[in-house]
Amino acid sequence: MRNVSLNPDHRIARLRALQQVWEALHNYREDAIPEGIEPRYDEEWNYICEAMDVIHKVMGIEQEEV
Repeated sequence: MRNVSLNPDHRIARLRALQQVWEALHNYREDAIPEGIEPRYDEEWNYICEAMDVIHKVMGIEQEEV
């Protein structure tokens, strides 16, 4: 695995890593926990998004940048 530190010089690598994670999460959302089918699916998605928000803050990258 590539070293993706919090060093500002590695910002592009962090952006790409977050893009890959979000792509995988959106595929999971579509395939396994589709929106509006079960309330627990939407709740799970909310928990995932909250966790990703924490990761974005730690990495210093706004959601809109990804």
